[in-house]
Formats: sequence, structure tokens, C-alpha cells
Amino acid sequence: MRSSTGQYTFSGGDLGWRKAEDLPSLFADVAPNMAKGATSDPIRSDSG
Repeated sequence: MRSSTGQYTFSGGDLGWRKAEDLPSLFADVAPNMAKGATSDPIRSDSG
């Protein structure tokens, strides 16, 4: 928390459940190719 000021700071960065069409394309391009329960490598963006 000491280095994050985003709106999801206090939930540990958890974005919760989202519909694919509500995701930024950066995430929407990765998520459909993942197996259920899988964790991706970090996804880099202009925001970090």
C-alpha cells in the first residue's frame, strides 16, 4: 500500500470480476487464452 495510490489499493489490487468487454484491451487480449485458475505473468502497461 505504501507505493500504490490507485483506486484498488485497499483491496490488494484485486480488480474483482469483470466482463471481457469491460476490460482494457491490454488485459482482454491475455485473459481468453488462459486456462481456468491460471495466473498470468505480469502485464506491463504505460501505468506500470
